[in-house]
Amino acid sequence: MDLNPKWLSHGVGSSLMEHTAQVLAMGETFAERIAAICHDVGKATIPWQERASRNFHFPDGTPIPSPHSHAEWGGVLAYFILEQLGTDLVTRTAVLQTVAAHHSQLGTVETHSEIVLAIADSAEALEFAVEAFKTFLPTISMDTVKRAWMKARKAFSQGEIESLFDDKDFSEADKLRLILSSRRMLAKLVLFDTRSAANQDQKTRKPFLARLPSGPVFTKRPKRLYQQNRLSSLRESLKEACLSMPASLFYSIEAPTGTGKTESMLSLAEKIVVKENKQAIVYAVPQISICEQIVADYMPGADAQVWNFKTKQKIGEGSNAYDQDTKAAVLESQFSSSYNITTFNQVVLSIAHPIATIALDLFG
Repeated sequence: MDLNPKWLSHGVGSSLMEHTAQVLAMGETFAERIAAICHDVGKATIPWQERASRNFHFPDGTPIPSPHSHAEWGGVLAYFILEQLGTDLVTRTAVLQTVAAHHSQLGTVETHSEIVLAIADSAEALEFAVEAFKTFLPTISMDTVKRAWMKARKAFSQGEIESLFDDKDFSEADKLRLILSSRRMLAKLVLFDTRSAANQDQKTRKPFLARLPSGPVFTKRPKRLYQQNRLSSLRESLKEACLSMPASLFYSIEAPTGTGKTESMLSLAEKIVVKENKQAIVYAVPQISICEQIVADYMPGADAQVWNFKTKQKIGEGSNAYDQDTKAAVLESQFSSSYNITTFNQVVLSIAHPIATIALDLFG
């Protein structure tokens, strides 16, 4: 397929159309394909393209500030395209939140901003949007794109757009479905966006892989053996009681120290993984220093890793935390073993955003 090379994505030698084509690898559904096409539409403005043509730096090496944000516009545009197609509110709002969050966080989309003048009034950005849909999803007509564009412009002018936390529009069940689907879609968008960035960036030119990473094939750890005594009998009884609990979203065990709570919960987690065809267990503890001991005590010889994103990158002076190749590698390595031992903080960061550096920036 011949792609229009007019627009840059990641500096000289890159292609915004090719980048869009690569991110389309996330599109398992029609709505996700629309999300992929819209996610970087705002980069086609003249100011943004001028910045890209200078490789994002002044001659002295100082970074050129971004002339405007673009993620929110792509999310709102996708929302109104889906609205015209009669897509349900939860799905189109999930797309809105996903695209708007791929450089920030899931949450309320701020619509009062410079985006109206920077993107909504940009003939070049609209031209790219029309060209992208014509190339990648021709069932979406030019008229549909232009009508959505005008609705998005009005939304940013007046601040009228759906919010993730708008209780008036969503039932409790729909809110949960919205949050989970947004977070899953965001993971895919960020993965392929980062992979493509590492390919388009002339400093890395990493080959682009157009498929989701295969999850781990769960391999159960070797059986843990105890010396037979009264305590081991108590531990075995606790484990059997735990394994016989009825299915639930949440489980809780209260027992004295040393009576086998960890082994019991791990055994229950293994039962759930096998029964529900899951791929991995994430074991969270308060401090990273405890993780190695958990592996040594409960998972010797198992497919287990201690996950801490800082171990995957250089920190401080000379940090590579923000380069495209490192971000792509970190995305694909977290929670990729059968047993993943980490801290509560790491789990929260992963929930907040797939890219840990963005999550850390959010939490300060």
